[in-house]
Amino acid sequence: MRHLLTIIMILSLQACVGEKSGLKFSAPDPGGNIDNLTEEQQFAFEELQQKVLKPSNCLNCHSGLATFEGVQAMFKPGNPEESSMFVKMEDGSMPMGGEPVTTEQLEITRSFINSFSVPVEPEVVDFAVIQQRILVPHCIQCHSKVTSEEALGKWINKKKPLKSLFLSVVASGKMPKNKPRLDVKEQMLIKKYLEQI
Repeated sequence: MRHLLTIIMILSLQACVGEKSGLKFSAPDPGGNIDNLTEEQQFAFEELQQKVLKPSNCLNCHSGLATFEGVQAMFKPGNPEESSMFVKMEDGSMPMGGEPVTTEQLEITRSFINSFSVPVEPEVVDFAVIQQRILVPHCIQCHSKVTSEEALGKWINKKKPLKSLFLSVVASGKMPKNKPRLDVKEQMLIKKYLEQI
């Protein structure tokens, strides 16, 4: 009799799981053990979770992808084309039975995987670095007047640099217009530049 009551209680609790009941059960830390990752890699992992894995319902079948350790098993650092997670998204075989991932989601996944390549980043990110790595290749075509630090100033919030339009429009994917979004490394360069203001 006690076993029957235990089974009934377990089944009742399972039926309550989900948003309809309002009950929420503690899940493992979604980041897993990401303490050893760089800030750029942590940012890329969070973006992958929030903009690709959760909206595409990947976690419904692949719950292990909720942790970094689970995701780590699915990619080859710095090489999206040899990473099963990227290849299956790109060829449309995943998510199985769901809508294919968008081009933006695929680029976020590529950027995440590339964030684990060997970094060669400058220690100091000054205007010259921003001009060479961000403005000239991505912005100058439309924003031709942004050729000096003074001209870039209208895009920067001096009191709260990390809340600057310069970073927010890039992070949201609104800029550069009609071009691929800046990858995580490029976004982190902007962030590092703004932190030094």
